[in-house]
Amino acid sequence: MRLEHDGLGQMELPEEAYWGIVSERNRKAFDVGPLTLDNYPSYIRAIALCKIACARANAEIGALDPEKAKFIEKLCRQHLQRIRHSCQHDRQRSYRTPR
Repeated sequence: MRLEHDGLGQMELPEEAYWGIVSERNRKAFDVGPLTLDNYPSYIRAIALCKIACARANAEIGALDPEKAKFIEKLCRQHLQRIRHSCQHDRQRSYRTPR
């Protein structure tokens, strides 16, 4: 676990979490139904592609360290790979015939 701080205090987040304290607070505050972002892979894909584009653009103009930009792109590509694998798995499961 890692400890994050913001204007409202501090909170522990899982070490493997790619998000920060503000996203975690929102995730907990707006847990209003059974669906999660995993139910919207096209939205996650779009966000990941936007983050890659922003990281590249900011690195190009010198507003972001190129190493951080590479790291952001690497993480986004990992998420895209996970989404692709998950969607393929769901498609295979939906085409199976019951026995």
